[in-house]
Amino acid sequence: MKRTFTIALALIAGLGAFAQDNRLRFEDASGNIVADGTTIVVDKVKIVDEDTKEEEMSTGLFVRNTTTSAIKACLNVDVTSLPSGSSFKACFPSNCSIAESPKTFTTESGLFKGSIVASSQTEWIPGYMDYDEGVFKQAYGDWTATIQIRVEKDGAMVDGPKVHVHFIRKASNGINDINAGNETVVARYTAGGQLLTAPVRGLNIVKLSNGKTIKEIVR
Repeated sequence: MKRTFTIALALIAGLGAFAQDNRLRFEDASGNIVADGTTIVVDKVKIVDEDTKEEEMSTGLFVRNTTTSAIKACLNVDVTSLPSGSSFKACFPSNCSIAESPKTFTTESGLFKGSIVASSQTEWIPGYMDYDEGVFKQAYGDWTATIQIRVEKDGAMVDGPKVHVHFIRKASNGINDINAGNETVVARYTAGGQLLTAPVRGLNIVKLSNGKTIKEIVR
């Protein structure tokens, strides 16, 4: 009986050594928890430069430190299905890493302060800048990236929660989240002036927070 009890304790201790560390967790912009193993879909395109039409598609993921202590952390990012002609950027907790080809990479680790929530700063860039022509060449794809938090525990980096991000960028995508610099969409109308709550096929008139009005074709 004693031997059996000892073996059971050893097994429990072994399981604890491989248990997931949940001191840091993923959340969305509203503070809702994005549970480990969740798949989220991202199909909104953001214009980051009005002149070149450079685009990005943010995961919208935030990271919260549920403790009051600073924790050494990084991200492990699997973009082995990254579409040709595009790239993926991750800047958590501070320094940026960029993948321009399919791979798995880890961001540079750093201290993440206690009791804070911050953007994971993870984005797919669906295309590339053609500096000879001065324009952004779009890339398309329907693929999934996996992003996992890694934290330091007892001198070693261990796994935290992970999220699968399903990106969809097709030639027919509408620009649902237009941003020229830091300007965002404040209203959307039909060609006849009717207020819309979401993009519709055909011509959309989009009003930005800087007062500009632009036309958008949704196919």
